[in-house]
Amino acid sequence: MRLGQLRLATLWRLASHWYDGRLDSPYRRREPVQAAEYFRSVGLHGPFWGSS
Repeated sequence: MRLGQLRLATLWRLASHWYDGRLDSPYRRREPVQAAEYFRSVGLHGPFWGSS
């Protein structure tokens, strides 16, 4: 896999719960730390994803 590419399985894990709670009222966005934790939990890491 080249830099800048995602495997389909990783993309699926990312999308599966990324939008959870978006329709809740009032909507509370993820803080950057929470987003980085979510990215890490689905297998995404590195400076772009908020981790090293």
